Amino acid sequence: CHVDMKRGRHNPDEDVPPPPDIPAKRRSLMTLIEDGDEIVRRQLIFSGKVTDSSCVANSSLSLDLAVEYMEKNGIDYGYSNNNERALMLGTTELKLLTWPSAGYSRNQLSGSQVLFKYRPYDHQDEIAKVVSLESVLEGKVLNMDSLKNRVILIGRADANTADRSLTPYSRKESYSEEIPGIMIHAQMVSHLLDVSEGKLARTVKVRNWKTEALRIWLWSVITVSV
Repeated sequence: CHVDMKRGRHNPDEDVPPPPDIPAKRRSLMTLIEDGDEIVRRQLIFSGKVTDSSCVANSSLSLDLAVEYMEKNGIDYGYSNNNERALMLGTTELKLLTWPSAGYSRNQLSGSQVLFKYRPYDHQDEIAKVVSLESVLEGKVLNMDSLKNRVILIGRADANTADRSLTPYSRKESYSEEIPGIMIHAQMVSHLLDVSEGKLARTVKVRNWKTEALRIWLWSVITVSV
């Protein structure tokens, strides 16, 4: 199901409830958070105290898929013993965003969020291998073994889907530079798995905005003095 969190603020009128016959334990959040420039940089991990939503689910789709993969591959997952605002994925601590961080307000940091690292791409087909459902059902996938031990997401990745967003790799704000939401979810799953497998260092620490303001002011004074 979907909790609308555009620009980090909950818009309950735009929420999409899950199908009524899906049990609660199989429900996940498919929520993308856009910044003010409509680019998706943050990843929702837990919904937090969103009580006025028709989407009753606590954790994100990317987290649920990553945790299931980790459990099957013997990788530990849980909260950090040293920091209540951090998760442990394998032996790596993943810090959650806290206010004040990178200029985000308290309202923009609803639930639990992290900044996530995209895998570089020039075209969306480089993000993940795409196989049509028709080709699978008709047995046209020549190497089914290539699908084993993989995280598989099912959704629309064609150019006609309305579920599209901008990413840091979008070179301009045009429809052609947006990519389907399913591809962004794939990037999010990949990020969590890379962290759990030690392929990424801890999430880059974002400086306190007050510290940044002081640093800019000092450089301004030095420049004027010179």
